[in-house]
Amino acid sequence: MENIFFVLTVLEMLCVNMHMFHKCSKKRVSTFVIILVISIFTALLLVIFHVFLNDTNIFGGGSGFVYLLPLMFLYRQPVSYSVSIMCSCWIYTMLIYVLSTQVSSLFPQWNYEISLLAVQTGLYVLTIRPFFKFVTQKFLYILKNADQKTKKLLLWLGISWCLFAFLLNYTMIFDMPSFGAKITKILSLCASAANALMTYQIFYSFRRENQNALEFGIALRLDALTGLKNRTAFFEEAQALIDSHIPFTLFFIDLDNFKSINDDYGHVKGDLYLKQFSDSFSAGFSSSGTVYRISGDEFVFLHINGKHDHLICQKVGQFNMRDCDGIPFKGFSVGSASYPEDAQTLNLLVAAADKQMYEGKKAQD
Repeated sequence: MENIFFVLTVLEMLCVNMHMFHKCSKKRVSTFVIILVISIFTALLLVIFHVFLNDTNIFGGGSGFVYLLPLMFLYRQPVSYSVSIMCSCWIYTMLIYVLSTQVSSLFPQWNYEISLLAVQTGLYVLTIRPFFKFVTQKFLYILKNADQKTKKLLLWLGISWCLFAFLLNYTMIFDMPSFGAKITKILSLCASAANALMTYQIFYSFRRENQNALEFGIALRLDALTGLKNRTAFFEEAQALIDSHIPFTLFFIDLDNFKSINDDYGHVKGDLYLKQFSDSFSAGFSSSGTVYRISGDEFVFLHINGKHDHLICQKVGQFNMRDCDGIPFKGFSVGSASYPEDAQTLNLLVAAADKQMYEGKKAQD
């Protein structure tokens, strides 16, 4: 009778594991076929342990991983993915089982096997929902989006944690000779150390990935030639100011006669001219705002309104720079527009500044 309750306890663990594995995996066959195959496989294991080994208690003692054999054919996914999912499930159920054994031992007057099953069921009721949510929303996200190196680390971390839970199970439940107990404790310590190292390595990998993504995002918002922020950065940052209702003035700048520089001196000299202008203008105005290269010979200076705005306008209009490798500075045309006085949206603001700039350019002609 006691063996029946023990088998029921292990079968409950198995059902929890298989359910979570099923929800996290891509099935190759129907759910009915999966249930049928797993049921037959479980019955065969029980027969083997009972008839050939004459000990049903061995069932569940780390034998759960033999289920990988049918699962590889029932689900369409890499073996490493299946092992990672299975490890996360078995870690959970083994730790619940170990905790259940300790709680059940507090009530010696009760039948141990019955109280073990009751406590384990209660712990599943309390914890399975948040654990399943964690696995499906966070663990799977990491597993699907991490690079191969991180996936490999997660796989070995899962295996190591399973080993630790397995050893913890044997340390707390089974009576062992002193030598066997010492060996188990040593292995548990080694597994704990390996878990800690791999956990830190995973955090390091994630930090590196985040840093690389950050650097890539920054690079996407920089102009390769001048090092200034580009059109994308301008529209994002200007729109953020509008969303926050922060007044600002933008100056739309178009270099005069730049095409003639490319025609007369070549594109290499033209690039040097652009670079020198961007460096000189940024040096003079970076403390008052941000300079962007929008395209070719077009720039935007975004000034957040503050004191002495009229002096900024005057300073922009009077800007000059030294000759660039024998090419005299040919000046620029500029138009400005302020938020919120001149327009309430960014597109209208840019259009107003652009219109004023072209009117100034026509007046020069």
